[in-house]
Amino acid sequence: MSILIGLYSQRGKHGKDTLCELIEQAGFKVKRLAFGDALKHEASQAIAFNRYRASILEKYCHDQGFKDTDMRDLAIYNVDDPCYRAFLRKLIWSQDNATGEWMSAQVSKPRSMRWHLQKYGNEYVRDYCHDTDRWVRSVTVDYKAINLVPTAYDFIIVTDMRQPNEYEWLLSHNGIPLEVRRDWVDEEVDAKEPHATDGALDDKNMAILTNTRGKTSRLLQEFAKYMLDNKGDLLTDEQRDKLRGIK
Repeated sequence: MSILIGLYSQRGKHGKDTLCELIEQAGFKVKRLAFGDALKHEASQAIAFNRYRASILEKYCHDQGFKDTDMRDLAIYNVDDPCYRAFLRKLIWSQDNATGEWMSAQVSKPRSMRWHLQKYGNEYVRDYCHDTDRWVRSVTVDYKAINLVPTAYDFIIVTDMRQPNEYEWLLSHNGIPLEVRRDWVDEEVDAKEPHATDGALDDKNMAILTNTRGKTSRLLQEFAKYMLDNKGDLLTDEQRDKLRGIK
């Protein structure tokens, strides 16, 4: 039976995707899932004016450098979907310091895909459209399809668990929540103003795996130790042997 794991970090670039890759490189059959994959697809479709451009935006959403780069093509006035564009204009116009000149500058201001993903996923879909579980439903569909062959993977890893409903979904499917935490400051990420979802699961008291700077292999070692010490009853003999071989 595949073991479901949800990875959480307070903010970005702590090593969740890195851990997923390390587990796969250690010889395990891994299936990656992410609540944000459906968000990246839908937001790209809302911004782009044709399918080709949308596919390019979605592809580069997985590139950290691109995702954080402000681009004029991503300015509000270039957003294709009229409902999302109107929502963004209304959001800006509601600011206390809004004037016609300021509004014009904000609408034409270069934006990043990270900015759009946050606005679209949280403020537009979740808050304005009152659809709090849209991304959870998407992962549920994928998870059910994967489990049609329950032995196809050793681990099914959700790499972007961030919100309480995602955490509850993981527990409802007998998943294991783990926090990945780097032991250094990343100025590019940590100096920015926290987003509303940053730290949303800090009170869940989940086990912490430390990502040590310059010694990434230790992250895999911590994962192996945790699984052997705490979840041994879920492991097959083959999985147990592989985890014991991680040095």
